Amino acid sequence: MQTNNPLISIIIPAHDRRAFVTNAVRSVLDQDCQREIYEVIVVKNFIDDFIDRFLNEHGIQTVFTEEKPLSKKIIAGLKVARGSVICFLDDDDEFVKHKISEVDKLFRDGNVIFYHNGYYPIDSGGKKIRTRERMRGTKAESGTPEEFAARISEFLTLRADWYMSMISMRREVLEKYIPELNEITASIDKFLFYISANETGKVIADSRELTRYRIHSSLTNFTEPLASFSSKKSDFYRRSSETFRKLAELSKNRSVRKVIECVGRHEKVLADFHVPRGIKRKERIVDAIQLLRCNRAVRSRAFYFWALAGLLGAFQPRIPLFFYHLIYDRELRRIFAGGESGDD
Repeated sequence: MQTNNPLISIIIPAHDRRAFVTNAVRSVLDQDCQREIYEVIVVKNFIDDFIDRFLNEHGIQTVFTEEKPLSKKIIAGLKVARGSVICFLDDDDEFVKHKISEVDKLFRDGNVIFYHNGYYPIDSGGKKIRTRERMRGTKAESGTPEEFAARISEFLTLRADWYMSMISMRREVLEKYIPELNEITASIDKFLFYISANETGKVIADSRELTRYRIHSSLTNFTEPLASFSSKKSDFYRRSSETFRKLAELSKNRSVRKVIECVGRHEKVLADFHVPRGIKRKERIVDAIQLLRCNRAVRSRAFYFWALAGLLGAFQPRIPLFFYHLIYDRELRRIFAGGESGDD
């Protein structure tokens, strides 16, 4: 693997949404490192005079595609990327000023294959938000699949399997799984995390806030009516559980496969949780109990919570779903109203 001064390719996928694209690109251009060590690629499905002129003036490579799935946009960007390290940035998020220099330092170690950084949330205007969510832990690192499985609870505490804008990874690892990535329709972030677990190399996660994660009204469906909210969530988690089925088939290590199968069971429980009707009680109970059992491999407090929620949902499916939706709906309405904002 390349160790000295690896070129970094930042892929920014955008589908329909235009409001924040230039902000995302500006954050990448406004880095404290030399421009020569990275390139920026925007993959989008629209033509916009203002955005296109901005990208052209700043020398940003643009790839046009009508493909909607994120996986296919990543592949389209990868085809023109020249870097040995790939960073991802959603069109509505931003990098902090030293993000790329920190990624550059890490990947000069040729043994590093995956890195996930911390974040802080911002509102639509770019102002920092104080949410009730807190990231626990400071750093997790593994060098082999066995070490990865042994430290999975540390990684999950840092949410290392969540959100594309915090992920950087070695290109050669990603390219090994292009055929499988092409078929993935949900949880691309988790897919990238767990394929890295299959490889011998350093998987690193830490809590350094190198990404600004934007929370805005078009990002989520929590503020939708319960029926629409639950339908979309169930569909997502069912597709996510299919992603984990494919990941389990790909896994070469027994310990890692046990972790992947357990996380996949968690996604299945979440899918059923969001459907108040149509799922047999016995199926809900069996899935919840299996999640409790397999959590010995993952050791996640969240998994215990969702297993218990799944058991409750087997007898009263509407009640826990109603309160889950109510709590998050209120929290997001508070955020959108400007509550508990902090300084930049």
